[in-house]
Amino acid sequence: MFSLMPALSDFDPWAITPPLAAFILCITLGVVLLAHSVYLKAVVFTLPGTAQSLNVLA
Repeated sequence: MFSLMPALSDFDPWAITPPLAAFILCITLGVVLLAHSVYLKAVVFTLPGTAQSLNVLA
């Protein structure tokens, strides 16, 4: 019988693992870097301090 679905024995879970791992790593690192920058600007430097340091550069 012809089927569009591959047999369960033909499924290779290792074929999708590297691209999926790279995708999850990219998303996770992006979230971490954004959270880190927001925390630094808002909590450590405070918003007026961030504005003052950006005015010095400009």
